[in-house]
Amino acid sequence: MHAIETEGLTKDFGFWKRRFRAVDGLNLRVEEGTIHGFLGLNGAGKTTTIKMLIGAIRPTQGSASIKGQPAGSVRARSLIGYSPEHPRFYDMNALDYLELMGRICGVDGGRARSRAEELLETFDLGHAKDRSVQGFSAGMSQKLSLVQALIHEPDILILDEPTSNLDPVARYGLLKKLRELVTERELTVLVSSHILSEIEKVSDEVTIINNGRTVVENSIDGLKQEFAGNHFILDASDNQQAFSLLSQEASAEKVWLDKKHKVNIMAADIERLRFVLPKLLADNGLSLNAFAAKEFSLESIFMTVIGEGWDEQHQDEIDGAWQESLSGSVTDYYSRIGGYQR
Repeated sequence: MHAIETEGLTKDFGFWKRRFRAVDGLNLRVEEGTIHGFLGLNGAGKTTTIKMLIGAIRPTQGSASIKGQPAGSVRARSLIGYSPEHPRFYDMNALDYLELMGRICGVDGGRARSRAEELLETFDLGHAKDRSVQGFSAGMSQKLSLVQALIHEPDILILDEPTSNLDPVARYGLLKKLRELVTERELTVLVSSHILSEIEKVSDEVTIINNGRTVVENSIDGLKQEFAGNHFILDASDNQQAFSLLSQEASAEKVWLDKKHKVNIMAADIERLRFVLPKLLADNGLSLNAFAAKEFSLESIFMTVIGEGWDEQHQDEIDGAWQESLSGSVTDYYSRIGGYQR
C-alpha cells in the first residue's frame, strides 16, 4: 500500500468559457518511509494537488487516498501533518498555539504541551515560546508551521515550500531534521519546493508535473541514469587528440569538447565503445584519466523535461482562482480534523 496515491486526479476551476483545468488526470505514487519531491513551475498544479490531498478542496474527477483512506476523510486527515507555503496563525504565543493545535488533533493536553516544548527546542524556537506568533519573522513562522504539522505525530508530512523563507543554514538544518525523522520514525514526506538542489540531496523519489499532468516520476538515481543514456565524459592525457580520434570512431555518434575541455561522447554502440576505447587510446600513446556516464543534476533534468513552452496566461488564471477560491489559515485546516482520537 502506498502512503499517498492518486488515480486520474483532476480539478477544474471556473465556469463556461472561463473554465480551465488546473490538475489533469494526475497519477501520483508516494512510497511509505520516503521523502518524495513534488516539482513543477508556478501554476503547474502542485498546490491544487496538495489541497485535494489534505481535503481542503474536492477533485472534479479521479480519486486520492492516504494510506488507503479516502483523501479528505477524518481518518485520512488524522494521518497527515500539513505545512503551507504562507502559514497564518491565531494571535497567541507559540507554546499556547501549539498546545491548542495538539488538542484539536486529539492529543491529551499535558502531552500536547510537553510535545510543543520539545518540538520548539528541536527547531530552535524554544527562546520564542512565550512570544506572540504575530511578531515572528517569515523564517520563524515557517518553522512554527512545520512544528504544528508535527504536533500530533502524523505518519505523513505534506510540505508546500517549507524552506522558502529560511536562510541557507536554517534550510540545511531543517532538511537534515526531516531526513532524521524519516529514518527514525519511518515518516513519509511529500515536499514541494523550487530549490531543486535541496530536493536532489534529500529526496528518494521525485515527481515532476507540468500543466497539471505528470511528466516524470522516478527515483533520483533512476532519473539520472535515464537522462544520462548514451552520454559519456572522457578525460585523457591529451583531450584534443582523443577528440580527433573518437570523431572517426563508428561507435561514437557525436563527439565534442565542452568548456572544461573534456571530451563528450554520444555513443551509437555503448558496448563497442567501452571495448575499443582503451585500445584506441593506448595505441596512440594516450592515458585514460576518467571515463563515466554524464551526470545530470536535478535542475538540468527539470529544465529538459519542462522546456520553454509554459503558458504565462494559464499561470495568471490559476493565481487568480486561488485568491477567489481558497482562503483561510493553517488553523482552519486543523480545526476540520477535530473529533478524532489517535
